[in-house]
Amino acid sequence: MSIGGILNLIELGERLVLSGKTTERQFHSDRATGYEVVVDLAPSLGENALPNEARLLADLGLEYHHIPVNWTSPESSQFEPLTAITEKAADRRIAVRRYIARRTFE
Repeated sequence: MSIGGILNLIELGERLVLSGKTTERQFHSDRATGYEVVVDLAPSLGENALPNEARLLADLGLEYHHIPVNWTSPESSQFEPLTAITEKAADRRIAVRRYIARRTFE
């Protein structure tokens, strides 16, 4: 599925979506489709990283969280902040971004 060209979009119910990394232009799709919280699991300096991502999303009125995951050896401790964010935002729609060809958590 693709919304606004966002790749590998997987909807997990009405309030949670997983997808590949998005572009600056695609952030508008997040807002237009009702997502209020964006969690970025990509490394800070990874491929397609946007240095001003937090600012861009704040300007759109979206809450932003960055949890850099080492995809060569993800750890369960990296999952804990994601759990806390989803619990805190239990009544809002959340978009979780990761690299397309990477596993999220096993």
